[in-house]
Amino acid sequence: MAVRHDPDFPFARLVWWGFAACLGVTLWGPWGAVLAHCTKTYLVSAVPHKVPTAHIEEWLPVVKRLERDTGVCLRLHVPNSIADFGEHMFQGKPDFAFMNPMYMVRAHQSHGYIPLLRSGEEPLVGVLVVRADRGARNLKELDGQIIAFPSPNSFASSVLIRALLEREGVTFKALYLNSHEAVYRAVLMGDAAAGGGITTSLGREPARVRESLTIVKTTLPTVPHPFAVHPRVPAEVREKIVAALMAMTHDPAGEDSLRRIGLTAPMAADYGRDYQALETMKPDCCLPPSIQ
Repeated sequence: MAVRHDPDFPFARLVWWGFAACLGVTLWGPWGAVLAHCTKTYLVSAVPHKVPTAHIEEWLPVVKRLERDTGVCLRLHVPNSIADFGEHMFQGKPDFAFMNPMYMVRAHQSHGYIPLLRSGEEPLVGVLVVRADRGARNLKELDGQIIAFPSPNSFASSVLIRALLEREGVTFKALYLNSHEAVYRAVLMGDAAAGGGITTSLGREPARVRESLTIVKTTLPTVPHPFAVHPRVPAEVREKIVAALMAMTHDPAGEDSLRRIGLTAPMAADYGRDYQALETMKPDCCLPPSIQ
């Protein structure tokens, strides 16, 4: 099996984790004597915006710190795609999960998941990107082209971007690639004329990727991804996890870890206030004015 090394990833130290992640498995952390003392372990999962190795690099430090600071035993489930995360989520398996707003609505309706925290600084904004050097200058130039998306059910990066294109009469062939990272690289490699993403995932890409892409259209800002909990998790455990996440904002390392997972300046989330309106809201609610 050939492996292409990306110099922007600390790849060597992630090979073992990457192999496990590609299988879509649950990872036990190498801390706490393999959690031998645990009588109850809670599963943490997050919708992936990157390939499994990079997803682990972002989330594992957060899970390790939460366990250290709370004494709550945790393990990280690493989905191998957005679809894999969705299947896991809608079976009610994760105890804690970070998901997009559309998934939050479905998870709340099907299993009673409760949003705990969301970013207080970074709204969810969908972007349509093209190559900076020779990409389309407007939406009409994308008519009939291949456009890449992370998955059919990704909210801002797929549902809203597709609705925007359809509203403007742009026909396209959809290519679903399982992660935001794969979408951006498909555009750079010429496998797609454009791709859907979000401002936060694009902002976390290496400079060479960001500078090689141009945003041709954005959606209106919407409420960001929540960090949610299954109702079976005891209130005491929920409170410990929330307190520990909030405490991470008090030091630079903690702030950086939260930024990397998309939970910058976390604030309390509320289903009724933040997400309930999406139950009946149509995608055109979140689109900018028509260019026609």
